[in-house]
Amino acid sequence: MTDGMNGDKADNAFSLKEFLLNLLRYTRANPAPFFTFLVILIDPFGLSQSTDTQSKHTSYRITAASYPDTSRDQITTILIDDVSVTKGSTAFDWPPKFYQYEDLLRAITTYDPAAIFLDIVFLDERGSSGDLKRFGKYLSSKTQGKNPIPIYAMGGQTIHFKGDRCEIEELQILPDIANSVTNLPYFRYSGFGEDYPLYIQCDDQVLLSPAAMIMQEICAENSRLQIDCALPRQAELRKNIKWIDDFPPTMSVRWGDGTTDFNWATYYGSPGNKTPCIRDNEGFWSRIKHISATLLDAFSGQFEFSLPSKCYYHSYVSAAKLVNWFDTALRSEDISARTDRDQKLRQLIENRVVMVGMDLAAVKDTVVSPVQGTLPGVTNHAMALDNLLTLGNKVQRPPPDFLLAASWADVIEFLPLLVLFFLQYRLDSRVSLGPDTQFGNFITVSLATLIVTVGAMYLTAFILNWTPLNWLGLIGIWLTFVAFHYSRTRLANGLRSDTDAA
Repeated sequence: MTDGMNGDKADNAFSLKEFLLNLLRYTRANPAPFFTFLVILIDPFGLSQSTDTQSKHTSYRITAASYPDTSRDQITTILIDDVSVTKGSTAFDWPPKFYQYEDLLRAITTYDPAAIFLDIVFLDERGSSGDLKRFGKYLSSKTQGKNPIPIYAMGGQTIHFKGDRCEIEELQILPDIANSVTNLPYFRYSGFGEDYPLYIQCDDQVLLSPAAMIMQEICAENSRLQIDCALPRQAELRKNIKWIDDFPPTMSVRWGDGTTDFNWATYYGSPGNKTPCIRDNEGFWSRIKHISATLLDAFSGQFEFSLPSKCYYHSYVSAAKLVNWFDTALRSEDISARTDRDQKLRQLIENRVVMVGMDLAAVKDTVVSPVQGTLPGVTNHAMALDNLLTLGNKVQRPPPDFLLAASWADVIEFLPLLVLFFLQYRLDSRVSLGPDTQFGNFITVSLATLIVTVGAMYLTAFILNWTPLNWLGLIGIWLTFVAFHYSRTRLANGLRSDTDAA
């Protein structure tokens, strides 16, 4: 009995050794998987990075329709645009004076917003010093009054990251404003690519971004802001250090598609307006057509899939138009016009986070959304806040580092290739099988690799909440392997048929 068991172990060990030796010989004869791994790791000519970016953008376009819109009507953007500062405009000069900012904030605060964020850096005086002091006093009256409104303005800290080292560049914000607003999130950042940093640890400080700072106020325990939050309200959230425990340092912003009823009624839905914007109630086949065009564009730019330009996800209005509406609501003798403007302003502002930013050709403050194209930079803060309010700490994040420049996503991306390589090895070891059996094995290899790829995509995107894998690169490699193996199998079968015939 014992001799039999030892014999079985010896046979198993011999079989494993023989299998590994055969696998090594096969690898030496077919080094493609090894070189594929090197391509993923080294990324020559930026090929992997290009397909990685395209994969992420395509994934976000396809899934934009499924992004929850639960927080969309809690955020409004107000844009100081070219129309607001044109020569004929009475609302704003360029650069705007402080009394003009005060007029804008007065119109906003009249309708009880939940919070206000000014995506503006106040570094120099504009107009008279008296205007600046009055503006500072007005800010103080709203942030420190009986019913305070949180008002945030861009701070003067610019963060630069170079590897593991960070540098803070300080700019002096005007004291009348810096001492009057609720807080000053950091100003600029670099070294994060397309990702949005939620917080930055630098020089023993934890600095919050605008979206994180507003989220901190909304979701903190006993917050007076009546806005839905995806997280349990907790007092510790007011401590910046808490973010390190619950949130990733950076997030990848997901963009929803469609637009609000306000935007559609005000801008897009007018007769003759051929807008590329998508409404939430678009039909099933329209969605399928949209996804198909997105996939075609991902594989070839020759199809020229056009992004909807200026198709805002959140409600928005020009700053000049808002001031004009407010003036009409206050002073117009036309009762119906006053009522209409009052209702619009209340719909736009009441109990919402209002974000004010620039949309000027002369000010290069823009962001490229994979869903809507080029938009004003303030919309990036708005969408980041929307992600936080909707997804909580389950926001999409970059995968953790693995080794050198490789991340754990690179490791997972290699798993489908290993499956393809292993199954192909097993198939090649059975070259004596008939054509029908070989074709069946070929289909098995293809489907198994595709299933593993889709499983890896689901695992990383919806369970680990990582940014999407480089699935376009994986599919490209998979198609190359499939085509190569299929052509080689057909060639081998053709040669065998010729030999049999002879």
